[in-house]
Amino acid sequence: MTERETKATLLVVDDTPENIDVLSGMLSKNYKIKVALNGKKALELAMTTVPDLILLDIMMPEMDGYETCRKLKETDKTKDIPVIFITAKSEEEDIVRGFQAGGADYITKPIKFEEVAIRVANHLERNQLKKDLERQYHETKVLLEKTLSGSVRILTEILSQADPKLYQEASSLRSMVKEVVKKYPVKNAWELELASMLYPIGYVSIPSDILTRFRQGKSLMAVEENLILSVPEISSQLVSGIPHLKNVSEIILYMNKHYDGTGFPFDPIKENNIPLGARILTLLRDVVSEEEQGKSRMQALDRLQTKQGYYDPQIKKMLVPLLKPDYFKTLDGNKIIPISLTDLRPGHTLAKNVESSKGEFLMSKDTKISFVKLKLLRNQEKINGLKEPIFIYNLMPDAEYIPGKG
Repeated sequence: MTERETKATLLVVDDTPENIDVLSGMLSKNYKIKVALNGKKALELAMTTVPDLILLDIMMPEMDGYETCRKLKETDKTKDIPVIFITAKSEEEDIVRGFQAGGADYITKPIKFEEVAIRVANHLERNQLKKDLERQYHETKVLLEKTLSGSVRILTEILSQADPKLYQEASSLRSMVKEVVKKYPVKNAWELELASMLYPIGYVSIPSDILTRFRQGKSLMAVEENLILSVPEISSQLVSGIPHLKNVSEIILYMNKHYDGTGFPFDPIKENNIPLGARILTLLRDVVSEEEQGKSRMQALDRLQTKQGYYDPQIKKMLVPLLKPDYFKTLDGNKIIPISLTDLRPGHTLAKNVESSKGEFLMSKDTKISFVKLKLLRNQEKINGLKEPIFIYNLMPDAEYIPGKG
């Protein structure tokens, strides 16, 4: 890169050519200079050349410096260019007007070379630092988003492999969350979706025999019951290590906490001090859990009414009508279509559970197919076979799963 290419570009705006000559003579050694004799021409040049800094006179005909600066700040392409007013107007009121118009600095005439040179250099350095910080922030943000997406995907894949039944329940809960928030708007609904998928991950730490007896409704020893109760805490600790998921972690932690303060964790938090997301998910999860045990939707909702003190009464009042049978249609109103395993693609969403040829559960309804899940189904078909057709919602495969994009 040549020295000329590395020079910053300054736009000097003044209706007096002699003033432009003076400033250009002072600064042309170190900077590339563009000139404009009025505000209109300055706006045109600023849009086409996007200078690094503008030196702007105030007293000009037709469009003065204040108006010119305001128009520069109203346009996305030029709003971040530093503007230094250079003028004979030295009253405090004039200086204040300059800053109110969006000026970065104010130099009064007669101008001194050393002062102009230092102020120009300082503002260029400051603006470059701002650009560097914005670029670093963007790069860091992209990296964190990729880390977040990858971490969540890994955890859900682990859950789907370690305990397909729990994964099915989590997927059903996520689908219910997505439908509910369409009618019951919640701030940062994405946090509810993530919490619904990640809250069971702590179950992978529970010995399988304890988990089996728990599911079968058999009695557990006190220490075993405490292990089950502590699952949200384990899940919360795992999730808390992922960037930007502090709120999700707190929602998960309180998903076994009842509105009256009983339940886990054993702390004084109760009622509206419990995170809103946890109060919502606790109710929805219990509906899903009842349905997974074979109860109808109405039976599940009736069961909610018997659990005194468990749920936020206002949330229950709002959500129960939304959860009644036939309130929701199929996902986003899409039809269900049958396809073969050969036609199944990453990004498709299952509309029904997938079973082996022997009727064994393999993958749950509402699961979004990833490359890993597709490979699992193909391997299962080779070993033990699976029931076809496979039913999916007629959605286009999600771009998230296209090779090289995710």
